[in-house]
Amino acid sequence: MPYIVTYEDKEFRVSLKGVAQNLYEVKIEELDGEGNTVSEKTYTVDIVTKDFENFSVICNGNSYEVDVEDKGENNFEVFVNGEHFAFNLMDEFRKKMEEILHGGKERVASGEVRTSMPGKVTRVFVKEGDKVETDTPLLTIEAMKMENEFRAPKSGIVKTVKVKVGDVVNAGALLVVIE
Repeated sequence: MPYIVTYEDKEFRVSLKGVAQNLYEVKIEELDGEGNTVSEKTYTVDIVTKDFENFSVICNGNSYEVDVEDKGENNFEVFVNGEHFAFNLMDEFRKKMEEILHGGKERVASGEVRTSMPGKVTRVFVKEGDKVETDTPLLTIEAMKMENEFRAPKSGIVKTVKVKVGDVVNAGALLVVIE
């Protein structure tokens, strides 16, 4: 399964394919803002797990000691031979679902939160004037007997709440605007 890595405001698609015991083919694609491949490199990597967070890696004849710290919410810190890297990592499916639920990069910038599916509003957690941080729960919509929670795509002040509990909304409906 491919993963999307965000590092220093750049996105990469990383795919791992097992070749033999401890041996992997790692394909790294740099992506543009639309998800298209800009550049691509493939490496054969020998990875030995020392313990849950520590690895010994050989790539292109060079040896690396790698320590991984899971910081939660898809954020990781990695130390490679002591050099520090921080990045966000999520599987490609989850990344696409987050973009659908949050409305994509354009809507994140505009602060608009829209639904990609029709449903019924079951909870509203914010009101106009509330200060929210990125990922703050805003509201919940029930669709096909599943509850879908919509979260703030960015930090800011809630400018408008366009729905209330009990409203039935169509796909594409504007739910909340954050400034």
